[in-house]
Amino acid sequence: MKKFFIIPLSILFLIVATAGFVNATPITVNGITFVSKSENLTITNGVASGNEVILYETVTGMDVTMQVFGLYSYENPDNIGNYTAAVWLTKIVLNATESPWNFYDHELQRYLGVPSTDGDSLSFAQGTTEIRPWTSNKFSGVDEVVDERDYINFYDGIVEIGETVEFRYAISQTDIGSVYLRQRPNYATTEPVPEPATMLLLFSGLAVLVAVRRKFRKK
Repeated sequence: MKKFFIIPLSILFLIVATAGFVNATPITVNGITFVSKSENLTITNGVASGNEVILYETVTGMDVTMQVFGLYSYENPDNIGNYTAAVWLTKIVLNATESPWNFYDHELQRYLGVPSTDGDSLSFAQGTTEIRPWTSNKFSGVDEVVDERDYINFYDGIVEIGETVEFRYAISQTDIGSVYLRQRPNYATTEPVPEPATMLLLFSGLAVLVAVRRKFRKK
């Protein structure tokens, strides 16, 4: 007689939700929780320095995403601009990809894959011009879009393979709910250059095909 085992629904949901996210261990700093939502991102550590959160990350691919919880309830003692729920965020990111980086994007989204519009509840502390510009130790240029997206692009620099880069900016949220922080370096895998023997084999094959085609044309 066969025996059937019933898995509690809550456990099943947990298994499905965590499947494929081996790097999804939450990091909580100053009451704010950061969770990796991409196999290309590992959050290795997080520490507090006053009201600043410092995250250490390893990036292995071109599109990396984390989910942030608790930002809306954060009490900022320095009151960044007009935001009491804003936090300074420093990210120290290791380039573990196969290519140097010459730019690096950051974007806030309420719904993953949907751009955050101007006037919604989250931003990079929009309107607080006195604390800008945002900074990086590897990139000297920074562009910011606040009307159609909440987006920052760091450029004019380079991060070699195996090097770390530091970014510093403020993020804010004025209502309840989690947000997504998406990142994208200019990751691109270099196509391998064919070896001479491979090229010789390729041209030999093409020559055979041409000879066979001419033979059939003569018949």
